[in-house]
Amino acid sequence: MILLLFFLNPAQEFKVAKGLFDDEMFELAEKELKNFILNYKDNEYAKEAAVLYLKAMYEQKKYENLIVESNRLIKDYPEKKDDILLLKGKSEIKLKKYNEAERTFSNISDRKKRYTYLGDMFYENGEYKNAIIYYQKLDDDYAYFSIGWCYYKLGRLDDALKYFKMVNDKRYKEEADYLSSKIILYKTGKENDLLQYTKNYPKGRFKPNVYITLGEYYEEKNFQVSRNYYKKVIDEKLDFMDYAQYRIGLLFFKKELFDSSLYYFNLVEPSSKYFGECLYNIARINSIKGENKIAIKLFNEVIKDYPELRDQCYFRIGEIKEKEGNIEEAIDNFKKVKGEIKNGANIQIGNIFLKKGEFDSALYYFSEFEDEKSLFLKGITYYKMKNYDEVIRVCENILKTGKDKDILIKTKLLLGDTYFEKKDYKNGIDYYSDVLKYGDETYKPYALEGLGWAYVGIKDYKNAFNYLDKLSSEYPDFQGKSEIYLTMGDIAYSMKDYGRALEYYDKVKGGNEPEGIYKKGLVLFDKGDYGEAIKSFIELRKRYPLYEKSDEALYLISLSYRNAGDINSSISNLRELLTLTIPKEIKAKSLLLIADNFFDLGKYDSSMFYYDRYTYIFSKPEKGMIPGIRGIAYSVYKMKGEKEFENIVENYLGKYKDTPIYEELSIMFAELYNNIGNLKKGAVLLENIQKPEAKIILSSIYKKTNDEEKMIKVLNELLNIEGTKEFASTELSEYYFFRKRDYEKAIEYSKLLDKPKTNFIYFISLIEKGEDVKENLEGKNLGCYKELLQGIILLRKGDTTGMKFIDNVMNNDSTAPAGLYEKARYYSVKGEDDEARSILLKIKYLYPDSEYFSPGMIMLSKILIKKGNKKDAIKILEEVIGRKDGYEKEARFILNSIR
Repeated sequence: MILLLFFLNPAQEFKVAKGLFDDEMFELAEKELKNFILNYKDNEYAKEAAVLYLKAMYEQKKYENLIVESNRLIKDYPEKKDDILLLKGKSEIKLKKYNEAERTFSNISDRKKRYTYLGDMFYENGEYKNAIIYYQKLDDDYAYFSIGWCYYKLGRLDDALKYFKMVNDKRYKEEADYLSSKIILYKTGKENDLLQYTKNYPKGRFKPNVYITLGEYYEEKNFQVSRNYYKKVIDEKLDFMDYAQYRIGLLFFKKELFDSSLYYFNLVEPSSKYFGECLYNIARINSIKGENKIAIKLFNEVIKDYPELRDQCYFRIGEIKEKEGNIEEAIDNFKKVKGEIKNGANIQIGNIFLKKGEFDSALYYFSEFEDEKSLFLKGITYYKMKNYDEVIRVCENILKTGKDKDILIKTKLLLGDTYFEKKDYKNGIDYYSDVLKYGDETYKPYALEGLGWAYVGIKDYKNAFNYLDKLSSEYPDFQGKSEIYLTMGDIAYSMKDYGRALEYYDKVKGGNEPEGIYKKGLVLFDKGDYGEAIKSFIELRKRYPLYEKSDEALYLISLSYRNAGDINSSISNLRELLTLTIPKEIKAKSLLLIADNFFDLGKYDSSMFYYDRYTYIFSKPEKGMIPGIRGIAYSVYKMKGEKEFENIVENYLGKYKDTPIYEELSIMFAELYNNIGNLKKGAVLLENIQKPEAKIILSSIYKKTNDEEKMIKVLNELLNIEGTKEFASTELSEYYFFRKRDYEKAIEYSKLLDKPKTNFIYFISLIEKGEDVKENLEGKNLGCYKELLQGIILLRKGDTTGMKFIDNVMNNDSTAPAGLYEKARYYSVKGEDDEARSILLKIKYLYPDSEYFSPGMIMLSKILIKKGNKKDAIKILEEVIGRKDGYEKEARFILNSIR
């Protein structure tokens, strides 16, 4: 393993070991995990590896060994003591050593802590029924409170109420009282308990929630009562006052009492998240009253400040002008809107034209004047168009002729941002440094922030954090692109330094705290720590229910449950989310997710229902509908078989035949036919479609059906299409090299493209033919493949110095699979099967999509058979056969020989 450890970092070693565990190859997993712990005892993954190591033994029923190892590992990883003791205790129970198990569990904590721990564990995993079992063994307020929440989550409100009522501890009682009162309201319609809460807790943190809850409850039942409860929030100046003002405005709007509605909408401060909605409704009221000019003006203000309402506003303006019969003026008015944004009306007009794709018209408004400000706005426009070369040209002209210091500093800041977007970080650093040196205090924090990100770009993390730490200490109130701890957390997050990211996000306080909690949840989600991610998102929804990403958090809770395998809890949360008024984007994602959940549970009637709801989000045929249609079709296939599937495919293709999505649908249905094994049907759908993506799929179908003539024809067509030549030449050269071992043809096609990958195939084909290519490598466009080829040449000659060349390319995903394969081949030829086996496992788990997967797994199966491990060899060979990538015949031959 010494050579392996030379080029594989601990994270990769751990990923392989964990992959074996996840694939239920527990014997191999145990060995790899044991080696990992021995080799990387103090690594950040070691403690998790220790737990997985014990779990691997537990799955193999090696309970005695587990107990012995656990005693050692507790000393090495005391922070995992609870996890280790839990596995030890479970093993003792399996061995019917009940007294020992009791002592082991006692070491976790006393009885109270033990059952609290177990209850919390099940609660965090969404297993509320199991959590209740453990909480009910306890007789304290935290247990009552937790049981109440469990029943609340399960929808058993009577039981939840019972336990919330039992809570007396002041740490939990206020929240329990509020929840109890809320349950009583929705079960009985009685509000007395909620009102009693306000008397018991006159300054309680849930007091505004009480009035909001009552206001919402009565909205459809009693206008006056609803308004009065919202008004209490306003009169007492409680939290969510802006929300209450907004809701009262809507109440009057629905009653068509527009003057009163205007009064309350106008109370909402522009800083409120509801101000855009209010402004939008004020414009609607003016439109209804016939005050079209005012209405259009207000709609344009909303367009400027609230892009999420832009479509509605454009529609209302168009509606007004259409009613007047002046269609051209309706279109022209979009160009004439003078929204007041940061850099003036011209940039707003530019943004409108950018949205329409009329770049010349957009730039016209910034070219009317040649002053420095207009030139700068022109640069901003090019920046938003991502025409970074033009931004640089305009800004350099400003620097040559400009005299306004403020504009010059802003221009350098813009140049810094532009070079950053071009990934020319060194130039970006130069301009940010100038701003830092010559700019006033207004711009220095932006320069520090830019420098921080630019140094991240060149992977100089020490300087990145130095600048951001300076920004944090010298400008603690800076609110540039984001709050400083958010920025530092974002940088750590981008580096996948999850520990540091969590540390910074935890420090975010004040108005940005909900964003910090949200980002913390995302980090935990990306780590795969779904239980903790759920806790973070739940905290966000509990503490900041009106935060703009609260609904998104509920969606992510549902996705976390799904990823953690708790599909039923995912469905439960999604059902709650879909009852709320949520943005179209979140609703669409939620409908797809709940449909996918039901599909995975085999409840195809329900999955079809939600996929269908998803398609109705779209008012006209467009590409976004396709995932829903795909789900419907696949559900029909699963429920009723291929014949009904074919019928629904024909129905949809007929329905959308003359629409813009017809070809996209055909491609999608072809992929489905491909998935269910009806490759001929898929090919028929694609044969008359000229889109490159269709031809690419068609080539893969012909590849699977071994229809070489048609596959080669399609790939040759792709050779002549802009943007697909590289794909086609690579596919043809790889096809002949890997599947046909026709090295002459591989050489022919690889010569068509001067790219590192095709040049590699060219030279490796020559090597397979027995030719000496060492002298021909110089000056060739090989990139990282050059050292790979040098290593292969030496290893094929038995020269172990080739290992060094191959080790140098192990950090590149393009070259690593070939390098691993060649190393394994070398060791296998030498008879060092253990080394070869370990290397081939890296291909399996680190590079499962590599073209070296199947030949590597065939080599691995032979080693496993030789070692007497036919069970795992069969599993691996069946996986090769299922891939249908040209090696299935060889795999099937080996499989038949050992069965």
